[in-house]
This record gives sequence, structure tokens and C-alpha cells, in this order.
Amino acid sequence: MAEAKSRDQWNHTSAVLALIANCHRDPKKTGPFKAEQFHPLAEKPEPVKLKDRDEAFAILKHVFVDRKKKDPPAGTRPNRRASGGRGIEPDRTTF
Repeated sequence: MAEAKSRDQWNHTSAVLALIANCHRDPKKTGPFKAEQFHPLAEKPEPVKLKDRDEAFAILKHVFVDRKKKDPPAGTRPNRRASGGRGIEPDRTTF
């Protein structure tokens, strides 16, 4: 419980320190400070590993280029007027 109180107090203190540092920084020389930079008890996040460039492009190609167009659901027909010929509207002739 004492550790939680200490962590809570450091959350407050680090936010105030970041605010003061951001008020007195030169925006042309440095970026904004974050409260985590002043928090001594904050855990450092693990660095994110980026995928290989070719693997990333293969994933994007699979998602956006190689996917097949799905057939419209049963009971629907294209609505050419309302959406410029790209939308699907329920078939109003059958209920």
C-alpha cells in the first residue's frame, strides 16, 4: 500500500515537472516532454520490433490487393443510383 501511494505521488509530481519543463522549453530545439520522462518508478516499455520491409509489404499486399471481392449477400442487389454504382441495397421486392 505504501508503494502505491508513493507511485501515485510520483505520478502527480512527474506531471507537474513535465508541465514546467514544457513551459520553459524552446520548441525549435526540443520536442515536448512527457511525464514518464520524469517518473523514477515508471517501467520502461519494451521496444517494438519492426518486421522486415518485404514481409510488411507482403502483408499489406495480401490485405489490400490480393483479397477477392465477396459476392453480395442473398436477397440484395446493386443500387446504382444511390451510391454511384458501388453500393448494395436490400431487394425491396421480397419481404
